[in-house]
Amino acid sequence: MPLIVALFRKSRVLLLSALAANVFSAALGVLLVALINNAVASPDLQFQGGVPLFVGLVLVLFASGVWSQNLLNRLGAHIVRELRCMMVRRVLATPLATVEALGSHRIYTLLTSDIGNLSWAFGMVPVIAMNAMIAVLGFAYLGWLSPLFLVATLALLVFGIGGTQLLLQRMRGLFEENRRRYDRLFRHFGSVVYGGKELRLNRGRAQYFYNQQFQGTVDRLFETGMKADLFGIVSNNWNNLILFAVLATVLFAAPLVEGAGREVVIGYILTLIYLRGPLNSLVGALPAFSRGRIALRQFEDLDLPPLREAADASPPVAAGNWQQLRLEGLRFSYPDQGDDYTFAVGPIDMTFKRGEIVFIIGGNGSGKSTFAKLVTGLYPAAAGSIHLDDVPIDADNLDWYRNHFSAVFSDYHLFDQLLDAEGEPPEDARVKRYLEHLCLDHKVHSEAGVLSRTDLSAGQRKRLAYIHTLLEDRSLILFDEWAADQDPVFRELFYRELLPKLRDAGKTLLVISHDDRYFGLADRLFKFENGVPRQLPIESITSAPLARM
Repeated sequence: MPLIVALFRKSRVLLLSALAANVFSAALGVLLVALINNAVASPDLQFQGGVPLFVGLVLVLFASGVWSQNLLNRLGAHIVRELRCMMVRRVLATPLATVEALGSHRIYTLLTSDIGNLSWAFGMVPVIAMNAMIAVLGFAYLGWLSPLFLVATLALLVFGIGGTQLLLQRMRGLFEENRRRYDRLFRHFGSVVYGGKELRLNRGRAQYFYNQQFQGTVDRLFETGMKADLFGIVSNNWNNLILFAVLATVLFAAPLVEGAGREVVIGYILTLIYLRGPLNSLVGALPAFSRGRIALRQFEDLDLPPLREAADASPPVAAGNWQQLRLEGLRFSYPDQGDDYTFAVGPIDMTFKRGEIVFIIGGNGSGKSTFAKLVTGLYPAAAGSIHLDDVPIDADNLDWYRNHFSAVFSDYHLFDQLLDAEGEPPEDARVKRYLEHLCLDHKVHSEAGVLSRTDLSAGQRKRLAYIHTLLEDRSLILFDEWAADQDPVFRELFYRELLPKLRDAGKTLLVISHDDRYFGLADRLFKFENGVPRQLPIESITSAPLARM
């Protein structure tokens, strides 16, 4: 239960305040009901303490109710905010390979549906405490009126709660079914957003996807949701039935019980009617806790790493002073998927010097993209080591190491917010110069470092991604097939002007490319085959260009 403990620590002041406010409001409500009972049962119908006391208690009850409900609302909103921030930070702290294995649909469900259910359950704690306090004080008052009637009431309530538990057990199973289907629903949403081109090109696929996959999942969610709601409705009405059974018992058994006079019967009936709402709320909170427990299990099943406080340590060397990056015996293999083939890369023994252009070539599936994630520290190596100069890279300085890199991956995400090397929005005039140089100024402009649009062609988006790398001003830059989506003019610009300028500025450039006509521009060239790189001599490239990989 570490997540619940962390939530309680972050919300304990607000939670305890809401708890105290609700308990106070509950106690005041029961006191007012008891005084009203006495007034109704008295021969002259006089409220003890008179009108001023009655009005004062009602006003205090009103104020405490507003106060407690406002605290509850703040608590719920606070929990949602903390959960979202906490889980996003944990996802960002999770190794990329783990997140990729989990699947984006599971992360989306976690951050939307599960957070809502867990925050709802957690936010119900003060409400349950208030209603439980009302119930305890109310039953104490009922016991004072008639111990015998209290025993009969509790017996009927135990019978009713037993029936409610059977209904809720069935509801819990339906909630678990729906939770699994929400994962599939979010996967379908991803297909709608990211597979739009394929679905529009293939009417048969679009119809099958909609009718057999999406519609089927939505229909099953609807059916199980309606069944769960039906059990909830039956549960609520079952509770009403039990309540009226208790009222009937008191009303019709009163003449047979010694001492159960008019005052006792009136007090009992009024108090039970008052307790009807809190008791229904207590029972009605059980489904919320069932959903919350299922959501909590999903958080725990993902096994995301706990948050660690950021270490306030100085880097072992200045970020701009390194001269050599060494990869020694680096290996990585993807998790076993239960088939006969598991792709692995390595051993990788490579050295990169400050201020050089290194081309990485090889066929599809040869290990280039996996290498890109290894060298940037996004994938953990199964064996081997990385050294930046004489500094070995490990878990303690991995974040420092990663921040030497800028990268434009083949599956890059383009942010609309530009940031400079200090993590601040750059001057718009500077951004404008870059946009003009890359012929994007007629389509995009920047205001406080925010790009006006990113919905451009693939080549134009990559040019915007290149501007990100310029502004970040890192000493290591990786380009994964950057020029693949460019027209001949910008491809020529990239290889013959942009890369040399970055090298002259002291950047080390790792360029994954299939453009064999430009291989001769590299300082060194490595070719990947079956996950293992070997260096090729530049002289052979310039004298006899390689066939396109």
